[in-house]
Amino acid sequence: MKTQSEIQVAGASTPFNYSPASSIAIYPIELARVKKRLPARQIADWYLNRRIAFGLICGTLLLSARTSQAVELLGNTSFEQNGGHVIPVSWTRYAPPPAAIYQPFGNYWVENNPPVPHSGSQYWKQWGSCYDGTNNVATLYQVFSSSAGSIYQASGWFYTFGGDATHNPDIIGSDCYAWAQISFLNSSSNLLALYKSAPFTASAGISTWLQYPVTNACDVSQPVSVGDPFFTTYAVTGSVSQLVAPLGTARVRYEFCYLQATNEGGSCYFDDASLNQISGPVPPLISNLFPLNMIFVPPTNGIHFNVSSPSGFTINNSSIHLIVNGTDVSGSLAISGSSSNKNVLYSGLQCNLVHTASIPVTYSLSLPASRNPHTQNPRIETPRT
Repeated sequence: MKTQSEIQVAGASTPFNYSPASSIAIYPIELARVKKRLPARQIADWYLNRRIAFGLICGTLLLSARTSQAVELLGNTSFEQNGGHVIPVSWTRYAPPPAAIYQPFGNYWVENNPPVPHSGSQYWKQWGSCYDGTNNVATLYQVFSSSAGSIYQASGWFYTFGGDATHNPDIIGSDCYAWAQISFLNSSSNLLALYKSAPFTASAGISTWLQYPVTNACDVSQPVSVGDPFFTTYAVTGSVSQLVAPLGTARVRYEFCYLQATNEGGSCYFDDASLNQISGPVPPLISNLFPLNMIFVPPTNGIHFNVSSPSGFTINNSSIHLIVNGTDVSGSLAISGSSSNKNVLYSGLQCNLVHTASIPVTYSLSLPASRNPHTQNPRIETPRT
């Protein structure tokens, strides 16, 4: 298996056995796919992957923020940070190659119509991605650095809509199903271990939110075809209460998966995803990110964010980087705070430019494995005045 250590828009590592769609759009800002080959490092690199997507202009602003929790790794767990036909902030979408002909319409929505979120005001809605007569799987995922022996618990809430007085039914197809899964990957993005929830189907319940924990252990030596040549899953061979990263783990991936059977319609709603790390070093948390999901903001306000270590590790100023338009501007960062909690400010943005930015943060730890750095590379747009 080839190493897939690359940066791409709104994503961390490429899934080990398939490639994301070639482009993603976030309304009102169009995102472009960006790749960059990265070298391996002989240290343990821990990155929290966060998406920034915002417009800069001399004017007013609209801001959506997220409060980080020490053990909850996922960002935007309840899909509140943007809405419409968008890829949710902090998440990456995968769809099989045949789905490209359906772009830019896609098979997803972040919405509240009908207004039935499990929490907050919005949820992720997904349906079949291809309608070409074959089974297909499309997913939504986040990736984080990890290490052997780290322990996690994961779950998600699922729903299919049976209709009401003002909305037509949209029940997931009788042969379609959705699930959540956790993959442990090595530094070359090869699969080491896989855990899945039970499959969610219409028979589980209609117009009722149901929580599905990830407890089914799979044998990665026993591949199982789902009828999609671009996606492989594995046989369930047992049940667990905790998810333990095996020897050689470099990354952990949380993924919502939707299987469309042939051309069956309907949809699944997904909300309140959770990936709790309950043991092991926790990646740095990047929070209080500004700008985030706004339309107008004075570029003189710059980019600012907080970096903290839930594990209490020292974060050296030299390990905090900001890449803008392919240039490392870390030397221009103003950094304050304690050894494990840093406030960071960059004041070099200008009007009338389109910016692409990423924020990698590194721990250098004495761990017995190499790590390839992974970070999200969002596009930041500065509209013309």
